[in-house]
Amino acid sequence: MKILLINPPNENEIIGNDLETTRKHSGFSPPLGLMYLESSLKNTHDVSLLDCQAQGMNYPGLMKYLFENEFDVFGITCMTLCLVDIKKIIACIKIFSPKAKILCGGPHPTIYPEETLDLGADSVVIGEGESLIEEALSFKKKIYGPCSKIDDLDSIPFPERVNVDRYHSILSSKVTNSMITTRGCPYRCTFCDRPAMGRVYRERSAINVVDEIEDCISKGVEEINMYDDTFTINKNRVMQICDEIEKRKLKFTFDIRARVNTVDLEMLKRLRSVGCIRIRVGVESGSQRILDVLNKQITLEQVRLAFKNAKTAGVETFSYFMIGNPQETRTDIEESYRFSKELKSDYAQFTILCPFPSTKIYSYWLKTHDKDVWREFSINPTPDFIPPHWDENFSIQELRAMLRKIYKSFYFTPKFIFKKLLEIRNFKNAKLLFKAAHDLL
Repeated sequence: MKILLINPPNENEIIGNDLETTRKHSGFSPPLGLMYLESSLKNTHDVSLLDCQAQGMNYPGLMKYLFENEFDVFGITCMTLCLVDIKKIIACIKIFSPKAKILCGGPHPTIYPEETLDLGADSVVIGEGESLIEEALSFKKKIYGPCSKIDDLDSIPFPERVNVDRYHSILSSKVTNSMITTRGCPYRCTFCDRPAMGRVYRERSAINVVDEIEDCISKGVEEINMYDDTFTINKNRVMQICDEIEKRKLKFTFDIRARVNTVDLEMLKRLRSVGCIRIRVGVESGSQRILDVLNKQITLEQVRLAFKNAKTAGVETFSYFMIGNPQETRTDIEESYRFSKELKSDYAQFTILCPFPSTKIYSYWLKTHDKDVWREFSINPTPDFIPPHWDENFSIQELRAMLRKIYKSFYFTPKFIFKKLLEIRNFKNAKLLFKAAHDLL
């Protein structure tokens, strides 16, 4: 069977409630979900992957590609914010390959399977695709899953990685790529949409993780973004990974995502010693009251200690904050900004809370609103769709004005600008930074 896996163009991506600049200039990460499927299928099928976003392929280019190549099955990864492009690409496939089957998977079909079928898909996969993909290729049913979670993550082949120089990050001048070493998240933040893909936490062994790191390095990857929701849940495993990296004398840099209640100075020092240069932390708010509303299950003191320890260990910090949270006042937002400065975080991302589908916050939002806007968008995706925001105290215009002011105050300081100028290593990185700064202004 000849299969094409597609990461669609994002020409019509719904930006959400963020500033367009923060999405536009962040860089490109590899589509790991599709890459895992490619690895799982390559021994039994003729499978290819088309990453339209990283390859800069627009719709005329895509239609030319579809005209020149024939496939039996098209597999499309579906994110809710990219639904306009999903609908458009399905229409293109039906024009050029009317006999081919279309299979959709990912976060959106997991939440809205029937609505995805109505967009033109022949079948959808709910949940983790590796365990269902062969069955789904039979197309005996419309909906496959949900299935039980894959317990032995070491059994899954590594993602196929080719043309790694297509991927980059605004934070680095190096060839970057991504990895996932765990699946599932045991925490219960009310705003998070990740639990739609599973709350059951599972992890890969240290040996298996470092085997993939070595594979990445052999293909030219210089920096790895560990894209786990929380890389640091199991301290013993983290330390084993560090030991194995050191044992093999691997030279690369990487960053991780962590919660402040899962890191300590010993761990951070050990991570730094084997190449960890950055830790990304969801702080969300500088108000303890708002953190409790979000069920974040952390304290401001834990945040302060984690950032202090990271600084001591020589690890850069990247903090994530949200504004426009339930019950939040202007004073709370000001507290968040002051807290971000107090932490002396090297980088910070500020966003406007969006009640995403299948989250507790969206279920709360629906209690005071007449329309299920996400389901309506899933049935009829249009480029003019405006995602919901928590409109209890502020309009979206007020929140965006505050967001832009916060960004300018945080980043446009002589100290930060001078630091970034010293870090520039090549023209490509400089171009990304200056474009982002220009658009923000």
